[in-house]
Amino acid sequence: MDPKQLEKRKELAWEFARFAANAGVVLAVKLLGLALLTPYIHASIAYALIHVVTVLLSYVLHAFVSFKGTASVRDFFQFLKAVLAVKLADYVVFNVLFAYLEIKALSSVVLATAVIFVVRFLTIRRALGGKRAEGEAKVPPSAG
Repeated sequence: MDPKQLEKRKELAWEFARFAANAGVVLAVKLLGLALLTPYIHASIAYALIHVVTVLLSYVLHAFVSFKGTASVRDFFQFLKAVLAVKLADYVVFNVLFAYLEIKALSSVVLATAVIFVVRFLTIRRALGGKRAEGEAKVPPSAG
């Protein structure tokens, strides 16, 4: 295998590992938030509120750690556009598990996170640029 290709694959594997570790932190925040809020409000409402916090946390962790980039208002809005559909899918999966399949709220969070994980990685990686080969242009999420 070409050394450049091997290096690209190695970097992608490290990006995925960093992303997974950061996703674990975000999941812990989701679970803690849900555990703290559900005694007072319905789990679906609590989960929606938690998403506001986790979007901000997720952006900071993924921009600086997962993909080793920089943060800017423009990058945040690119990230936000990319994440909204993923968050909606996450929220729908959570509610199907919780409301229709009657799986406990905390278990539904974990399962929804697992179901959406790879889509989330690919979407966020594209929005934040990820690591690219020399000379390869960043394709905006709205293109192609």
